Amino acid sequence: MFVNSLLAATFAGLAAAQVDLDFGFESKFKAKHAAFINMGKYEDSEDFMLVSSFGAFSSGHVYMVEGVKDAVVAGSAHDLETVKLDTPDFKWPNNVETIPFDVFGERAILVPDGFLVPGKGDGGMYIVRMDSEDLT
Repeated sequence: MFVNSLLAATFAGLAAAQVDLDFGFESKFKAKHAAFINMGKYEDSEDFMLVSSFGAFSSGHVYMVEGVKDAVVAGSAHDLETVKLDTPDFKWPNNVETIPFDVFGERAILVPDGFLVPGKGDGGMYIVRMDSEDLT
């Protein structure tokens, strides 16, 4: 009951607040058939974006985009490049994430694959080992 009252009071306060937000377009970069994105980082690396992609009639892939933080600060993403990672083809790679370095003692990402389509009961969770020297 308290939680419901707290939520109602919070939403009422938000509704009463008049906040002027101005959104605008700054820049863009392209990622073919982008599906899910996730920002990642290893202890010894800069931030990067992981992008999973798939299409109804095409194989899925995983891409990495380096330099996203610098591009946001600079206000221009035109120079960002999507680099296809050297992974096997997936069907429907979903929310790709970095695995903390201390789990395996090396760079790795987790790729859930095949769970997206309604009625599909199987899929896979893939651990992809990354190069220790080159993020891509």
